[in-house]
Amino acid sequence: VQKYLIDIYTIAGSGFHTDTEGFDSLTTNKAALETQGWRFTTTNTSSSANACGKAAPCVVFKNDRAKKLDTLVTKTYDEAALRLEFMYRWGNKKAKGNGDSIATLTLDGYNGTAWLNIDTLRADSTTEKKYPVYKFAHDDGYTQFRWIYTFKVYGSVTLDDVSVFYGNEDTTFVKQNEPWYEGWWIDGLDTLTDYHYRLRATSHDYVSAYSNEIVVRTLNKAEKNPHTNIVPEPWDDEPEIDVKIGEIGDDALTVWANGNGIGIAGAAGNARVRIYSIGGQAVYDRANIGGDHFAPIARHGIYIVQVADSNGIHTYKIAK
Repeated sequence: VQKYLIDIYTIAGSGFHTDTEGFDSLTTNKAALETQGWRFTTTNTSSSANACGKAAPCVVFKNDRAKKLDTLVTKTYDEAALRLEFMYRWGNKKAKGNGDSIATLTLDGYNGTAWLNIDTLRADSTTEKKYPVYKFAHDDGYTQFRWIYTFKVYGSVTLDDVSVFYGNEDTTFVKQNEPWYEGWWIDGLDTLTDYHYRLRATSHDYVSAYSNEIVVRTLNKAEKNPHTNIVPEPWDDEPEIDVKIGEIGDDALTVWANGNGIGIAGAAGNARVRIYSIGGQAVYDRANIGGDHFAPIARHGIYIVQVADSNGIHTYKIAK
């Protein structure tokens, strides 16, 4: 690895969500679906695994506009849909009819103002299950969908497993593809804000895939970090701690270093030791230590050693 590239960014918006309705409670608790906002003018269902998607039951459309116009309307989603998927199946090959006489199931989307046609599904002389996928731009604004059995030639059509992917995210980069190195100080961040971090490694002309993303929330300037009990301050206001080489100590503890790591002697009770690079990166964290402890740290540099024991919190700066 020659170097690392870091991205730091914020994400605003509701995030992304997938809502899937398999109509499993359609025959036993249809009222629960209606409470969520689903609307049915068809009262027909099928318990046939051959007719339904992943599992029965499923919705059945039997009547077109010549009778009562079977319709299914989804609930209203919190954000505009980006993708819609579902299963449908014509119940009889005769639904194809002859000439222009073709059974049709209409799919519409509601954009907050009007219902707009998305597709007209026509029978094709098969009874195979079909799984269409529709993709939308967020600006299309579809927050509801409906299916209408607009023209019946023969038989019925079933529908199941309606899945809607919706949401919205706006990404704002603080740093993008910036070379990263240990001890790099990041300033200009807002307080009480979630920042997302990810890395890529480079070697000659090769650039790796992104690392796992981590999310860190900044503190109020006067707020103590619950993990370190240290009040964050700018480096210019950092408490003066002399850098010692080899060994340092006080009445409570002795902290020493050699080429293999950093040692702590004299910790009281069930102590916890945390060690940070000079840039503030946590490199070691161990709880429930007592007496003497050794932290194996191979890299040379200046480290902040913090020990919390029954006598209080002790902080040292040491070079190794």
